[in-house]
Amino acid sequence: MESNNAKINLFLLHTAVWVAYVLYEVTIVSLLGDKMPYFWDTLLHFALNIGLFYGNYIVIGYLLLKKYKIPYYILLCLLLLAIYTLLLYLLKTTSTKLNIPISYPITSYYTFIIQGIWRGMYFIGLSYGYWFARSAIENEKKIRIKQSEELNLQNEIVLTQLSFLKSQINPHFLFNTLNFLYSQVYGLSRETAGSILLLSDIMRYGLQNPDEDGKSYLNEEINHLKSYIAINQLRFDNKLHIVLTLNGQFEFRKVPSLILITIIENAFKHGDLNDPDFPCLINISVYDNLFDFYIINKKNHLTKPEPSGIGLVNIKQRLNIIYKSDYVWQIEEDENSYALKLQLKI
Repeated sequence: MESNNAKINLFLLHTAVWVAYVLYEVTIVSLLGDKMPYFWDTLLHFALNIGLFYGNYIVIGYLLLKKYKIPYYILLCLLLLAIYTLLLYLLKTTSTKLNIPISYPITSYYTFIIQGIWRGMYFIGLSYGYWFARSAIENEKKIRIKQSEELNLQNEIVLTQLSFLKSQINPHFLFNTLNFLYSQVYGLSRETAGSILLLSDIMRYGLQNPDEDGKSYLNEEINHLKSYIAINQLRFDNKLHIVLTLNGQFEFRKVPSLILITIIENAFKHGDLNDPDFPCLINISVYDNLFDFYIINKKNHLTKPEPSGIGLVNIKQRLNIIYKSDYVWQIEEDENSYALKLQLKI
């Protein structure tokens, strides 16, 4: 609705400007000349001039879209001038044949061509001026939008950091207690002690603050993921069927913090990971500057799916803030399986 209103307002603005311009020129010609220009002749001539104005504007946009070079601009500009002059000639000759009065009949072809080219160049110049002005306004608008998005991103990062701070309820007491329990059970059960150590690592990583850009190093995210899988294997007596495949160099590459673990948690919560014939497949690859993540798991029909999908929704919101639309997020599911593909430029 707003878009239609904007188009209508733009049309009305252009119409008002052209009416004012035509009245201005007619007034000047009437004052400086010895007679009043004929109505239909003036109307048809300005229709041709306005057509040249917008035709050149469309040509500029097309050439920019196709990324043509300057010679193409010059060539098409000359072509527009030739077409304009020809139409101007046809307009005058046809008006004469139909006995339509014209303000300035052709007395010399040379003079007519020079005046036609000059008049055409004038309106082409106006068209270029309009294009530059509108481009400058649109670029300024894009800059303001980008600045606003960057500000929103900074606010989002601050909110994320605040949420981390709120979750850090006496972390020293928590980790000291886990270390105490680890030392107490180490001599009795190394497996239990290992579980406590894994839990401590998982919680420590989850409580630490991300970098200022809201991202963490990919190798640290993967280690966190491995710890999460390992502790769940201990919980379920190593009966979970999970295949984790890693390809590429992960050092010094960064991704938004905790997005991988959120996706994996979704698979653990709603997936059936006990079927050896349908294991949960997790593929993580980095090639060139592209991060590729893919997971597929069997659905667990005993658990009720959450309609809101809050965790995944939050991930998409963060990705939209950081990457705008420059990422791939694809979900494919049927009655028995759920698959998610994520690609990011890193």
